[in-house]
Amino acid sequence: MPSNSNLSIALFMVAVTLGCLSFAVEEGIEAPSDSVAVAQLQGLKPPSELALLMREMVIFSDTTKARIQRGADLPPFPAHFTRMHTATPTGGKLDMDPATYTAFADHYITQVRALYDAKATDREKIFNGTLNGCANCHTVTCPGPMQKIKKLYVPVL
Repeated sequence: MPSNSNLSIALFMVAVTLGCLSFAVEEGIEAPSDSVAVAQLQGLKPPSELALLMREMVIFSDTTKARIQRGADLPPFPAHFTRMHTATPTGGKLDMDPATYTAFADHYITQVRALYDAKATDREKIFNGTLNGCANCHTVTCPGPMQKIKKLYVPVL
């Protein structure tokens, strides 16, 4: 049977590890990984530019949700998200009319800008509106991320 001091040390180490991991997730810090190398090792196609950008959007949304919920400042404005207009999609082509995709992309960028321009009291509503745009686009094409999108909403009372 382990002594109380050994058990205390083990519990402390677990708590510190979990605390560090939760901070990394909240702040959008990813463990270093090379998605292309991992995909090749698994015999999969490497993720497209658009897929990688959308993964960054998920991290941004998760971090932003956490900050909104605790009343903190927003993370730095993600100006590079405008690359969604030119990023190469999976398979090299979109499964929707390019004009429709452009409209969805424009709406997303407009919503993110509105989030940064909004009063703190309005951020939950605008943030959720941004996610509505993501959900609408993914309903039309590539519905795989819908479960992940649904988890990002800020509960509004």
